[in-house]
Amino acid sequence: MIVVAVALPYGRGVVSWAVAALGGILVAGLGGLLFLMDGQSNGASYLMAVGFLIATGSYVAQIVVAS
Repeated sequence: MIVVAVALPYGRGVVSWAVAALGGILVAGLGGLLFLMDGQSNGASYLMAVGFLIATGSYVAQIVVAS
């Protein structure tokens, strides 16, 4: 909710990228938690990496859309 409130003045494109970035952070966090709790499995490591890439790509796209 805070992400949407902060990004709302910049337009819908920025809001959608901000929500996607937040989703990527949550996926990466879940992957990191599973990685630590599951004994460093490859699937959890992959999930953590994909979440990080989604978040990073979304933030870069958000900067491009906002400018």
